Amino acid sequence: MIQNLENPNATSLPQFCFNVADTKDSSGNTHSDVETPKLRQSWRFATNRNAMDGSDGNCINTANCGNPGHDSPFGYFCDDLLGMWIITYFWFDFPPNDPTCGPFYQSVGKVNGFTPDGFPIILTAHELNDVLEGNVGADGVTPCGAEGQEDPGGSDNGAAWLVCPALQDPRNGAITSDAFLDVVRFSNGNPIDSNVQNQFSCLQKGGKFCFESRPE
Repeated sequence: MIQNLENPNATSLPQFCFNVADTKDSSGNTHSDVETPKLRQSWRFATNRNAMDGSDGNCINTANCGNPGHDSPFGYFCDDLLGMWIITYFWFDFPPNDPTCGPFYQSVGKVNGFTPDGFPIILTAHELNDVLEGNVGADGVTPCGAEGQEDPGGSDNGAAWLVCPALQDPRNGAITSDAFLDVVRFSNGNPIDSNVQNQFSCLQKGGKFCFESRPE
């Protein structure tokens, strides 16, 4: 793993493509170069994606597919055995009280609640792509929310890939008794997205989602 992080063009001693060490700031606080201390939402990823190398032969537009063609984007569990993802970050473009975007933030927050800094808790792709990114903010140009991917080539000096295998079926003991959940929390310790915590607990204790019947 370490070898893959080394710069192949190094002329002397091997050099890491990006630093993953913990460092101390001027106040003596320890920070990791790969941590996300300002994360206000829990991570989310979807497994209904094509194989990242195209090896599943899938085609989004059936009209352009070969013969025979198919259009079923479910290649993750067959083709991405390492569980590698390109990291995508989402952010809000305007403050919570912005006259144009504020109402969109409020409409989501009234349903999902708000983070400690006043922004709405985001739970669905619809809220990201349609409500936030699909609505223009106060400047008349910039959407209320935006997204960006880390550069796989490393030009932004950040870690571009996330290794995070997904469980195809998290039920029936897949969540072990010693597993723990890493989520964004309020200052009182409660998770921002309580549904994630509740489902994790149900799966871990009973082997079923909370909306399913408990095993006999």
